[in-house]
Amino acid sequence: MRHLLLAGIALAPMLVHAQPAPTATPAAERDVVKAVAQASLDTNDVDVSQNIEDQINIYLDKSGLRERQLRHEIEILQGTSAVLVPSTSRDWVMQRSTAYDDALLQAEADYVRQQNLQITDDTTKNLFHAAGQEPPSYEAVREPGKQAELVRKVVALAGGRLDGELRNLGIDPKEYEEAPPPQRYLQMQNALKRETVRHAYGDLVGLVPLQTFEGHDGRGNYTIGVVAVVSPSMKELARQVATAHGQFQPDPARAQDLKQVYGDPAQLIRDFGIRRMFDPAGLPVLISFAQWASDYAGNDPAVAQEYRGVAVQQAQARADGQIAQFLKGTMNVDEKSEAGRDLEKQAERLPDGYVQDDAATKAVTSSLLATIRNHASVQVTGIQTLYTWSRKHPDTGKQIVGVIRMWSAAGEKATRELRDQHRAPATSAAVAESPRGSPSVQQGRDLMDISDF
Repeated sequence: MRHLLLAGIALAPMLVHAQPAPTATPAAERDVVKAVAQASLDTNDVDVSQNIEDQINIYLDKSGLRERQLRHEIEILQGTSAVLVPSTSRDWVMQRSTAYDDALLQAEADYVRQQNLQITDDTTKNLFHAAGQEPPSYEAVREPGKQAELVRKVVALAGGRLDGELRNLGIDPKEYEEAPPPQRYLQMQNALKRETVRHAYGDLVGLVPLQTFEGHDGRGNYTIGVVAVVSPSMKELARQVATAHGQFQPDPARAQDLKQVYGDPAQLIRDFGIRRMFDPAGLPVLISFAQWASDYAGNDPAVAQEYRGVAVQQAQARADGQIAQFLKGTMNVDEKSEAGRDLEKQAERLPDGYVQDDAATKAVTSSLLATIRNHASVQVTGIQTLYTWSRKHPDTGKQIVGVIRMWSAAGEKATRELRDQHRAPATSAAVAESPRGSPSVQQGRDLMDISDF
């Protein structure tokens, strides 16, 4: 009996699976469709920029930077910019790097506007009402080469089809084509336009992009966020780097092991911009992170290596540009905004004297032209490549080529001494080289302490 009972238990699941699955009722199908639609809607409603801004606010509060800003000890700036292509694009890595540039540019522009902003604002209103509602009589004025407006209004009829349609209506296409157009007369207009021009100019000396954030919506669309800081101590450091020729007093209490910068290559994925650090002797160091990618899609290893070399050079140029901006950066911001409304009533007088009364048009106009340009020109001695790396992005699998460029007080001093033959060349030490999912925001490393500012 016990064996029969066990056999029955073992057989029960088989019988259940053998039975045909019940068909879904229309109500159940509707519920499934509704759930899928709601899930899609929820995904589409992800605001990546807002997620990044929320994460930035948490970071500013926890780090203590917000309190220092409220005490007017530092200035905090932030910006976000979307990566213009999805993570499946071959250009995604390069677009990601330029999105960082754009986010930082927005932060810098806000800082420059705070420094010096010139504003010109003009508002103009034009009101016109014709003396009579009856338009003037038609004036026979030939316009060579211009068809009658009625021809231009014929819906999507071209070439021989248009001619055939006109013939069906008993109209000679040639005579119709040569018919003079109706004449339009303005009966009433009420237009309001406001024009605001803003110009700002300032320096970017000592501006440090302290932290970067990278968020996505779970469907391969990414956004980059930047937090930048300006402080009197960073501006003073920039001045000293540009003028002290490497002559700095060491601060052994602040000595750091620079290998921590590249010790874990996976951490380099989200490092952008420039940081101030210290070498093992306690002398100041400027670390500049930059990334790029090879745009080669072929299978030739030799050609691929050449393209990678170009990507490295591009990253080096970007890293050096960041050092120049920190030392001598300036910016111009020019913006022209036009906004207004227009109410217009017109009438058309046809050649045969008939008056066609057009409906009133109502429109709102809004246009913006902005030009932001930052510039830096500086002579620097002792910039070297600290580390070159290549790694796949953990989320997208795209290959990134990155470099870390470094200026150091010790390096500048040594370079100057070697160049001027003040001492025998020293042997430099070899440097060791080593699209889908849930919405998230990741941030870079904190390589500087808030007390640095």
